[in-house]
Amino acid sequence: MVATNSRDGGGFTRHYGVSIPVGDERVRATRYEPDDGDSPRPALLFYYPYRTDDHLAYGAYAPIIEYVATHGYEVITADMVGTGGSTGQKLETSDVADEGAEAEAVIDWIADQPWCNGRVGMFGKSYGGNNCLAAAAREPEPLEAIVPIMAGISSYEEVAYLGGTLNPFERGGHWNSQMLALQSLPTSFRDADGQWEEAWHDHLAQLRDGGPWLFNTLSHPQKDEYWERRELPVEDVSVPTFAVSGWRDYFPSPTIEFGNRIEAPTTVLLGPWRHAMPHRARETTIDFRPRVVAWFDHYLKDVDNEVPEWPTFSFWTERDGGGVVEGGTWRETDSWPPSGETLSYALTPDGLTPESSYQSGPLDVEYEHDYTVGMYSPDDRPFSVPVDVGPDDARSLCFETDPVDDPIELTGSPTVTLRLRSTVDDPLVVGRLVDVAPDGTARLVSHGRLRTSHRNGHADPEPVEPGTEYTVTLDMKPKSHVFEPGHRLRLAISAAFFPLALPTTTEPGRYTVLSSPDDPAVVSFPGTTHDADPTFEDRIEMGDPDESTVPASSPYATRKEGGWSTTRDHLTDVATVEAGMAHAMTVPHGGSMSFDQSIEASAAPTDPTEFVVRATTEAAVEHETTRVESRVECRISPTRTDYSVRTTMDGQSVFEECWSRSNELGR
Repeated sequence: MVATNSRDGGGFTRHYGVSIPVGDERVRATRYEPDDGDSPRPALLFYYPYRTDDHLAYGAYAPIIEYVATHGYEVITADMVGTGGSTGQKLETSDVADEGAEAEAVIDWIADQPWCNGRVGMFGKSYGGNNCLAAAAREPEPLEAIVPIMAGISSYEEVAYLGGTLNPFERGGHWNSQMLALQSLPTSFRDADGQWEEAWHDHLAQLRDGGPWLFNTLSHPQKDEYWERRELPVEDVSVPTFAVSGWRDYFPSPTIEFGNRIEAPTTVLLGPWRHAMPHRARETTIDFRPRVVAWFDHYLKDVDNEVPEWPTFSFWTERDGGGVVEGGTWRETDSWPPSGETLSYALTPDGLTPESSYQSGPLDVEYEHDYTVGMYSPDDRPFSVPVDVGPDDARSLCFETDPVDDPIELTGSPTVTLRLRSTVDDPLVVGRLVDVAPDGTARLVSHGRLRTSHRNGHADPEPVEPGTEYTVTLDMKPKSHVFEPGHRLRLAISAAFFPLALPTTTEPGRYTVLSSPDDPAVVSFPGTTHDADPTFEDRIEMGDPDESTVPASSPYATRKEGGWSTTRDHLTDVATVEAGMAHAMTVPHGGSMSFDQSIEASAAPTDPTEFVVRATTEAAVEHETTRVESRVECRISPTRTDYSVRTTMDGQSVFEECWSRSNELGR
């Protein structure tokens, strides 16, 4: 093993350039060795595709990696095979069998090292969280506990094709563009053995021969065997699991699901967060890093602490309309949802009415599709914040209650059951549950979407006959939320979730929404009507973030920016969303990296074929006097996807490739 040691004065020493054999390939890793001299000790693995030598390792993930290292754990951050500084070609993403087996091999290698006592844990966020579950499902003997953060189960339903329709903004404009840029660059650390160069050549060859990973997604628009291989077998996980997600993250539903399915000591933490670490999020921050250490202390060091008394579910109930910083209450429950009661509201000519009170005549109302709806409602974008969704509601078909007299609590997953006819084949149906304050401010509570041909499942779409009535059920994201006295519940129905859902039809269309007392269209959710302002007997306290040893934000970042803006052309009524994210950093081994991404999406209200996403991603790494830059261009429309990559070293082109493919609209 070739290693470079760097003493940080912060309670650990880094060993760069660790090379771990995995099959015929070599995984690049960095070892964080605690300076307490107590060796051998337990080790923790963070296995992910976002570059252990720069990018997220020294950006968003550095604070938690370094924190656990200062608390007596060997920490190994490792690039997945075919990414970062690891050799090999990663031809497809989210291949559970391969990725779980690779992680298992790394775990076994770690357990055999003289500095490890044979006891291994695993933690990680997003893709790294998925890898925790994939590895644990294989039951490697040294693995004794995991902490999957913001992780999912199904790549099809939770990431690529939410509700059966492609998310071109997130999947194409952001994530795939990011990975094309990262894969086309060498790492900022250069080992003397030249593994960095071999890995770079492997990754460029994969791009040249295999193309963008998004094309595999586009080739499988239904949930076929390709996606079944990417379904995490969480029922096979048998190690203690501390699972974490946020109401505005992508993965609260699967986190609740695998929290219930894992047959091992399990605790689930559900906060108000987006795709961000709980010690550095927007709505509230908590003592998350000490909790991670306590979890591993109990299960890897046999420390007698409070972990066995943790509730099965710790969750945040939002107040004051939702999305308010510190506007909520932490609570606990040992079952989900905690209430056995279901509240149900019918769509009626008078608005949204308790189902048992629906006595007016039948509802028969038309709605003309507007393909720009959604631009104010992106609650699961990492760098967006809650805004007034009223402009989206104004272009939707809305039903709302009278101002409520008593607080109404929603804790669980709402569902919407609609009866409708459509003038176009296979429209998208979107439902948004909204909290309307007395001053008219509208805040998104939950939402769900479904392609109508997928109404009976994603494996075998069933065609829609225009003019024929269908019943469609939308599953919404879970939430814990209180509708305060004087507030109203609003259900907004539309045929778009711009820019996070690709249109599924080629022409303007209309819905007819139907409801009647004997066959009502309804929105239902687990919940409770309180007689007075709820004090919540199940209330718990969370501590503040601990920054005594390691700051909550990365000390290596020299620049960090993000944004989300919306505009509408007053002449054409075309809607535009612009988003950006950027960061730059210096890294301890002497290199540096920058990453800049801008995404623009536009849509016309009545012509779904005018939907388009454009993205530009620029990334660069510097090592001594050498600078390597990559520029990725992306364009996605309902009918075509185009990518290009150009990589230069000190201004000279070393890689250039373009890819195009035709799309079926909405796939």
